Amino acid sequence: MFPAPTCTSFLNRKKISTVVVLVVVVVVVVVVVVVVVVVVVVVVAVVVVVVVVVVVVVVAYSSSSSPSSSFSSISSLQLYPPSTSSSLLTLFYCLMMMIIVLGVVMMMIMTPIAKLISSL
Repeated sequence: MFPAPTCTSFLNRKKISTVVVLVVVVVVVVVVVVVVVVVVVVVVAVVVVVVVVVVVVVVAYSSSSSPSSSFSSISSLQLYPPSTSSSLLTLFYCLMMMIIVLGVVMMMIMTPIAKLISSL
């Protein structure tokens, strides 16, 4: 009644299931990497906002605390923006390096998978 399964039909079915598994793995890896990058960007943005708010509050508080501390407010105004800009620059460099490293890791993961898919 039913035709007996042949070797070629079994191989074709196995080939299709392998392709489906590889596509699912690639999609999962891409989604995980995108989620990690988004989380890192959000965390860095929150840290930058918190640092800027703290610096602004400290500078405003030290400048409005008392008239006798005008020297300290001037020195704080001179000290805080360079440290803030350097920390922002450091965060930016760290973010760029993380993106580059994630890109290299993605290429290392995707190249064998692409070769495997193209060989099928």
